[in-house]
Amino acid sequence: MFGENISNRKIKTSLISTHLINYLLVLLLLSPCILPQQTDLPFEHFSVDEGMPTVINYILQDKIGYLWFATNSGLYKYDGYNFTSYKHDLDDTTSLIDNTLTTLY
Repeated sequence: MFGENISNRKIKTSLISTHLINYLLVLLLLSPCILPQQTDLPFEHFSVDEGMPTVINYILQDKIGYLWFATNSGLYKYDGYNFTSYKHDLDDTTSLIDNTLTTLY
């Protein structure tokens, strides 16, 4: 009699463990479907007419939030409203050395 109780307990424990594992597996498989993140991110599209360069080699966002674009036609800064371009100027020794930029730091 004592042996039968132990066997029944083992079977019940085994069934509970199996059901728990199955439940957890189903939960893991369905968790991405239960609460999908549906965030509509705002995107703005800019054309060349609005100051956007045609070839962009590198994009960087600084601590203030400005977006900097390294392009084949100079350095561009976007402040959220307007583009500012920085280009090589033969008459200005403080200007860019070259308009072709490949990376930003």
